[in-house]
Amino acid sequence: MVLKEIVVENFRLLKNFKLELKDELSLIIGKNNCGKTSVLIILDKMLNSSEIVWEDINLVKQKELYKEINEFNETIEEGDKFLEAIKLQLYIEYNDTDSYENIQNFIMDLEPENNIILLEFISLINIENIFDLKNIIREREIKDFSDFSRYMSKNFTKYFKIKKIF
Repeated sequence: MVLKEIVVENFRLLKNFKLELKDELSLIIGKNNCGKTSVLIILDKMLNSSEIVWEDINLVKQKELYKEINEFNETIEEGDKFLEAIKLQLYIEYNDTDSYENIQNFIMDLEPENNIILLEFISLINIENIFDLKNIIREREIKDFSDFSRYMSKNFTKYFKIKKIF
């Protein structure tokens, strides 16, 4: 099995990031503050179920979430079950020489050309927690993004959870 691609959305500096890996060796090289360490940190946090914090979310996405939560419609519609904060997707390629023991639950079909497994990790807030957070915003009279951000820094894990999709 080979990790072929890493896709990250809204984690720190990695707004819409895609890294395609080579079979033998891949190096991540770049200037300071371009996101090299962030790739390793999100892998560690998601794969080891470590805690994601509010500050891990890209600032642009933080502001979008604030707006989306404030404007969230009080009616439950089919497409509005949750809001995503951070997403990590891992594309893993396998072939006939690999043992299927560890991956058999992830294989979607037995077609030989379909040899990619997608593992997805999403930090999200579900609809119930959106309503709870909207009530807190109203009760505490949180009127702007900076107040909301301070509140979320202390209370992020009450509302946002990691969903693993295999």
